[in-house]
Amino acid sequence: MTHSCDFRAYGECGCPSGQCQQQTYTTRAKQLTDNQNEEWRAYHRAMFSSVSFTVLCAITAGLLAFGAFQAERQERVSNLINQEDHHG
Repeated sequence: MTHSCDFRAYGECGCPSGQCQQQTYTTRAKQLTDNQNEEWRAYHRAMFSSVSFTVLCAITAGLLAFGAFQAERQERVSNLINQEDHHG
């Protein structure tokens, strides 16, 4: 006769000695492992998203800063050329 073991009352489930407790631990371990795996997958998805977002923001900020630097440099060169044209 097979009895299913209940988590709340595994000591009184009617299984042969020790079997009920072992079955309960195995079932709990599998459930915990499944839950932990799902949590880790969610954590890694969130981490990947946040790292990707941070990297993209850093690259964008770097490109904007480089563009601003180049524009300022070009403006200084243009101003120097214009000054030489007026004074030369």
